[in-house]
Amino acid sequence: MILYHGTSEKRGLEILKGLNISRYADKVYDSEHMFPTTEGYVYLTNDFVRAVYYGNKTAVLTDETERLIVFCIDIGESKLEPDYDEIEYVLKHWGETDGFKDIDNPSLEESLKLTLSCRVRGDINFKDYNINYCTINSALQASSTNQKDECLEAKNIICLRRTDNEVANKRKKELMSRIKWIKC
Repeated sequence: MILYHGTSEKRGLEILKGLNISRYADKVYDSEHMFPTTEGYVYLTNDFVRAVYYGNKTAVLTDETERLIVFCIDIGESKLEPDYDEIEYVLKHWGETDGFKDIDNPSLEESLKLTLSCRVRGDINFKDYNINYCTINSALQASSTNQKDECLEAKNIICLRRTDNEVANKRKKELMSRIKWIKC
């Protein structure tokens, strides 16, 4: 299964240096955050746009970097779990439980369909998976230059985050086809 992990360039370079996405890396949504993620997990999404959104958020609001990195990971389903945090903080909070057979015992498929996310218990070591990455200008970079390469600007990808129609899906595919992936 192809999944994505978006982060700031600063954090992404550390990942590339160690060839490992660590479950113990400094978290944006740590215990001090209103919505902390559970320790010991790496969080992934099946939606490239969402990975860019989270990578941009980390780049701009936390690390103040002008670029972000998105990792594309080919990982077996047996390693994956539902994203219980996203289900609890977002769906349950707003009473959006339609689509689940049992909201307290969600399946991976339900999590990926309804939250566009899942998690892995433990690290993601690059020697164990087929992993590529791309670098994209964050909204911070896009607003500070005259660069107009829309394929590489996070703001042009993120604007597609809340749309799910034929035109938006065509635009997502077009942007995805222009991304330059680098093999790890």
